[in-house]
Amino acid sequence: MLKPLLILLNILIFPFYITAQSLIPVSDQGKWGLVTEDNSEIVSPKYQYITPILKGSFYRFGFDNKTGLMDNKGKEIIPPVYERLEVLDHNLFVIWNSEGCSLINQKQEKLTKENYYSISPFGSYLKVFHKNKVGLINKNGEVIISPKFDDIQKKQHIYITESNNKKGFLNLKGEEQVSPQFKSVEFLDNNHIICRIEGGPLVQWFTIEESGTVINEKSFNKDTDYKRYQKELYLSAEINKVINNAPVQPVWVDVQNEKYLIAPNGKILMGGKSFFFVQYDPNSNLSVARRQESEDVYMNYLIDMTKGTTLFNDTFKEIVLSDFNSSEWARISVDTLWDKLINKKGTVKRQATVQGNDYTFNNIGNFYEKRAWFSTKDYKYGLIDDKAEVVVKPIYSVITDFTDGQAIVKRNNLYGTIDVNGEIILPIEYNGVSKLNNGWMSVKKGPGTAGRWGIFDKTGHQILDFKYEKIYLDEKGANVFENGRWGRYLRTKKWAFQPSIKVNEMLSFKNGIAKLQRKPIYNPVDRITLIGFKYQGYIKEDGTVIIPPVYTDIIGFERAWEKQEGLGILKKGELVGYINYLGETVLEPKYIKADGFSEVWTLHKGVAMVETKNKYINFVDYHGDEVLPEEFSAIDQSFYKIAEDSSGVSIGTINRKKGLLDYQGNHKSPFVYQQLYPINDQRFIAQKDKLWGIINADGDTLSSFINKKSSPLKGTENIKFLKDSTSSFSISNDGTWGIANLKVTPIQPSFKKIDDYKYHHIGSDYAIVSKKGKSKLQGVIDPNGKILVKLEFKKISPFTGDLAPAQKDSKNVKERKYGYINKKGKWIIAPTYNHAKQFSNGLAAVCSKNKWGYIDANGKVVIPIKYSTALDFKGELAEVDHHFIINKKGLTVGELKDHEQLYDYNGIRGIVKGTGYQRHILPNGIAAYAMKFDEVTPYNNAGVAFVKTGEIWELTRKINKTTTKKRFTKFQMENYLEQYGNKRKVVSLTGDVSQDMGFEKIHDGTWRMIGLDGTPLNPITFEKVKYDQGVFTFHIKQLEKVVNQDGKELTDWTLGIISTPNGKIISFQNGGSKLIQ
Repeated sequence: MLKPLLILLNILIFPFYITAQSLIPVSDQGKWGLVTEDNSEIVSPKYQYITPILKGSFYRFGFDNKTGLMDNKGKEIIPPVYERLEVLDHNLFVIWNSEGCSLINQKQEKLTKENYYSISPFGSYLKVFHKNKVGLINKNGEVIISPKFDDIQKKQHIYITESNNKKGFLNLKGEEQVSPQFKSVEFLDNNHIICRIEGGPLVQWFTIEESGTVINEKSFNKDTDYKRYQKELYLSAEINKVINNAPVQPVWVDVQNEKYLIAPNGKILMGGKSFFFVQYDPNSNLSVARRQESEDVYMNYLIDMTKGTTLFNDTFKEIVLSDFNSSEWARISVDTLWDKLINKKGTVKRQATVQGNDYTFNNIGNFYEKRAWFSTKDYKYGLIDDKAEVVVKPIYSVITDFTDGQAIVKRNNLYGTIDVNGEIILPIEYNGVSKLNNGWMSVKKGPGTAGRWGIFDKTGHQILDFKYEKIYLDEKGANVFENGRWGRYLRTKKWAFQPSIKVNEMLSFKNGIAKLQRKPIYNPVDRITLIGFKYQGYIKEDGTVIIPPVYTDIIGFERAWEKQEGLGILKKGELVGYINYLGETVLEPKYIKADGFSEVWTLHKGVAMVETKNKYINFVDYHGDEVLPEEFSAIDQSFYKIAEDSSGVSIGTINRKKGLLDYQGNHKSPFVYQQLYPINDQRFIAQKDKLWGIINADGDTLSSFINKKSSPLKGTENIKFLKDSTSSFSISNDGTWGIANLKVTPIQPSFKKIDDYKYHHIGSDYAIVSKKGKSKLQGVIDPNGKILVKLEFKKISPFTGDLAPAQKDSKNVKERKYGYINKKGKWIIAPTYNHAKQFSNGLAAVCSKNKWGYIDANGKVVIPIKYSTALDFKGELAEVDHHFIINKKGLTVGELKDHEQLYDYNGIRGIVKGTGYQRHILPNGIAAYAMKFDEVTPYNNAGVAFVKTGEIWELTRKINKTTTKKRFTKFQMENYLEQYGNKRKVVSLTGDVSQDMGFEKIHDGTWRMIGLDGTPLNPITFEKVKYDQGVFTFHIKQLEKVVNQDGKELTDWTLGIISTPNGKIISFQNGGSKLIQ
């Protein structure tokens, strides 16, 4: 068995504990094994890391810097011989080795014939990468299409391919239908694709099957040809739909906003014409359709939908098609109003004639009861019938539409009514007449405010005298206003109540109630326009005021009254209350908020939270009674439950201090805490005087208030306390933790600079300088200023060991060659190269005739001079020709992505840098994991590395004289610099000048420890991480310990703590961790 077990966990997703695997990875002295949750050892600790995969179905592990796989019982099913391993499903795995990436099954049978850069899931296929190209294979490893594209993306039922910024597509079988040659590939619909190409046909059209296979294609050089074909294709599809639906008469179809009339047999009617506007009236079975005949001519067609034939066509602007339902004529607009009539034959009627007099139409009203008013050019009104014959000559200054057989007329500024034959029903002698409402009309006698209203029936018989200032008619009677008071007169010709209600308005009754309005509000600008009323209420039809008009708003009461259920909301200014469907106030409007009261009242149980006008929080029961004293500024949601149970405690706030209260508001603890959170219903974590402790439901202290920081331990009822620390540790090359010796080595005094020199580089015991003035020649001096190498070289680069690249000076440009000198200025390697770089790991890159190669310290060419670019060796590897990796024998061992550069290689893993990120790679250039980080360290022999995230950079920018700052992540910052540079300057159209002043790092981010597969090994946050020859040193600034809900300490102060699903605690200390519970 293991000693106190050391268990390290994945900090990003904690797969060890959020999944249901039965085995837990454990570590002892940097070596990993597996145990059960009852601490029984299954796999002894001997691996570099163990990571659960697929919720514990597999465990990926590392051994001797290689990766293998175990099953869920801890048995090795894939030996540790691979650089990287990923699980696709229970019998499909991706492995990487020195030859590349392959697909294998659980029997370790290789399924792919080729080796790739990587393999990743892609729908029903797998996407493969090789030499920066993309292809597809199936899950049996068979090649669907070889890697030859820059990218492949699925869109609907095709795969769009891309090469050199050109696009093509494959079908769902992976068969290439169109090679990448187009600027764009776009779906018009499920069966049609259009592709556009530069320097070729304007549009290439493809018709495809459900599988994405091309069955037809066409090329179009003109946009008009393409659109015509597209329209024909879509129209054909719509015609097929019509035929399949078998309608009984022609129907309209829409094709790209053009309407066509199609017969049941599929024939295009109307001579194939299309229309941009169609209106159909089902009652008359007529359509009016509009189309542009020429540049300035728009034509309307009246169409008989039974036969699909044209009745007429005309250039009028609009038509009232529904007029044909009640008249032989329909109104049309030729100018601005309804100024003409037209019949189904297309005959246009511009005037009415009677007794030899012609009356030109200026406007025409609606046809009601076979009658419509018309007005003439001199604004006189008459009547026509449904045959457009004059029934009443234009003798009136107003005629309204007919209602219940009568129209209101005006003549000589007086009003009356006429019937459909023009016979006067109500004499034209009144100052106002309303439309008939269920056989009654209100009539005004007398001008202006002195006039008074009465009521007449439709026969002209007077029902109420002219004595009322306002009358509102409704189905059951009339509201009348007399001497500032409202009354109600019923159609039974009895008073419901005499004018006695003193309000400004009593609106019409509905469902037996009417709204009352009091104190009008006028527009503050003109002080004339009425914009509302200050107070509202409701009255019953018998005159009983059920809600007095004292509320600023009443919401939902009319619905509650109609349904005889529920509540309405009462508002008095900002205060709210509730009224029931009977008009009874069940919660006085004295609260700013009363959320949830409606539900409490309906169920007759529970309480609702309210906020008083003094900003206190309380709760009310379904009677509307407050259950707590008015003293709490906040109360936790848990109060709902303790009120329901009549037991327990909740958290409240008084004067910004928190404490515990019971369901009656009694204080169960002092209200002295800055923070207070429940652990459960009996224990609470509290902060007092900026220190944390634990109290119980009676307010007793269970854990003393001595801790500065606290947090819950997820999944348990335990509490984690935290404190600051200055702990410093080291990890040796074998993975052993120790206390770091962080003594700072004194920095040697820098060179005392001599004014005569310009310093180009300062080393530990030398400096490369040139004389100030005209001479630019460089040499080398020691710290005392003694010349070691004469100032006679065009350029000298820093020394590596005893050699430095140097450029010979000569008046002849062709003789300014590079070679290598020692610290005495002697040429050790003759100046024969066009360029030369410093030695790195025993080799130096040199250039001759624009080609690069490598030489050793003796000047011997050990790697041929044949590359277009060559960078310094990083360990045993170097990058050449922009993204290829070679070893010291000159053999190509891998490749990098185009935008990445080799940063370091120590024989275990390499480091590449891209724009805004770093990550680890395998020796062949393949990514060691999928993530990207701000910065990474090398791995040591134990398979441990550190990665950093969270750097924040701030850009200072001046806009004219104003300074602004904007924050960026490292990724955003480096991408910005790559695109715009460090001193971007923009002058706007208004002349404003924006100038970037540079970036400054304002947050250095945090470090995490990872294993060879990129998975974090523990939950600890590290700072000031340093790496030196396999040894890490770092700071940990926070320690943690756990207490239970009763305040009992379960752990000492440790580096980190997490919990398992079954409530056990894992504490981390000095590189390991132990199972506490």
